[in-house]
Amino acid sequence: MAILRLATMWQFKTTREHAISALDTKLDSPLERLLLARAHDVEDWLHPAFTDLCRRPDPLSQEEAKRLSLEDVVTIMTLREALLKSNGASMPSDKEVGSFVAQRLRTPLSLAEH
Repeated sequence: MAILRLATMWQFKTTREHAISALDTKLDSPLERLLLARAHDVEDWLHPAFTDLCRRPDPLSQEEAKRLSLEDVVTIMTLREALLKSNGASMPSDKEVGSFVAQRLRTPLSLAEH
């Protein structure tokens, strides 16, 4: 993670790409993936992190929420609530969750809710 941080800070594109690739297979936690994606501007990690956080059975814990930005907490909770409402209080399939998250991340939540 230090390599990613330094490569991003010093704008070493190739080193950054190698660090992202190496970390990609090692990051099991969607929360950690989201935190690192935000900290180091790794756009490719955002959708999978949001999707995994939205489709898991439990909502964010207080400890997890404290680590995220308010905007990300609201996004995750809004997506989870919309998914549950649209599917009769049961979580839809992984594919449906992924598509729903992708659509909502491209559309600002304030516009998507109306």
